[in-house]
Amino acid sequence: QPIIWAAWGDRLTDYPLLKSMFVSYLKDIEKISKKYNIKWKIVKTTKSGHPNHPLRLKSNSTFIDFNIDEYINSLNG
Repeated sequence: QPIIWAAWGDRLTDYPLLKSMFVSYLKDIEKISKKYNIKWKIVKTTKSGHPNHPLRLKSNSTFIDFNIDEYINSLNG
């Protein structure tokens, strides 16, 4: 089964315009992923709840499920 590895870190919240564009693109990708039953995975989240960037992860890390709907709702709040 195909997966999307979410791993962008905290930096998008540093730039309001980038965050706005990112949320829009993320919603589009989320709709496509639902259509094709693609699961979202992460290794862990940052303290602020964003998917950790790969440079901040251990090499023996494993994937866990990621609820992209909840994440998008948290960005819109």
